[in-house]
Amino acid sequence: MRKTILIFYLIFFVSAILPYGFVNTPVKNIDLVIHFSYFFFLSLLIFPLINIYFSVLVLILFSLITEFLQIPLPLRDFSQFDLFADIAGIILAFLTYRFILKKEKNVFLILSSIFGIGFIKGGGTIASLLAIILFYLLNPSVITVLILVIITLFLTIHFKKYLRIEKDPSFFVLDEFSGMLIILPFVPFNHFLISLCFVLYRAFDIIKPFGIKKLEKIKILGVLLDDWAGAILTALIIVLIKFLYHQA
Repeated sequence: MRKTILIFYLIFFVSAILPYGFVNTPVKNIDLVIHFSYFFFLSLLIFPLINIYFSVLVLILFSLITEFLQIPLPLRDFSQFDLFADIAGIILAFLTYRFILKKEKNVFLILSSIFGIGFIKGGGTIASLLAIILFYLLNPSVITVLILVIITLFLTIHFKKYLRIEKDPSFFVLDEFSGMLIILPFVPFNHFLISLCFVLYRAFDIIKPFGIKKLEKIKILGVLLDDWAGAILTALIIVLIKFLYHQA
């Protein structure tokens, strides 16, 4: 748990001191959504470990320090709106954990099922579609996608004790969601290519060709690696199609 939380702190701190522009999107105030979401998920990870009320104070203090540290940095500035978004995420996480979750296993179930999507029939397919919608709505950069994939990796490692009980549980759809995010930076906004990458990705996830099936047998991380391998294969096919099209 502590290592996972440390990774979250480091990711947020590094992103806070780097220049603006990691999310290139026409959506207004998307940075506030990112701040809110980050502190919401970070809070849910910390609450099972430390006294919940003390955790709230620490998280708010961390948010304040991070914002003030940006004042002397070039291309950064203090934003009271970012600070309010951080605190709003902490408060909502507090209410969610205090009255709904309470146990770490429930946090695992919520996050790994993408807020319950995994418990719906065809949850993997729905999670893949959700990734497509969010990607083209928010238009994140490659670095942002990479950070999300890394966070998915560390969350999976952190919750490994629950994955030992049931190998690749059907409700676990973080793999399908993150796998689709790996593909999309290589796919232009073209209805044919988007549809093709979705069909190929889901087909590879079901069939698991070219040794992908063996990756599934790897302990803990196998739940992610088979989907990510299918995602990389899909991305390669899309890139090849784009290359051949431009050569024609």
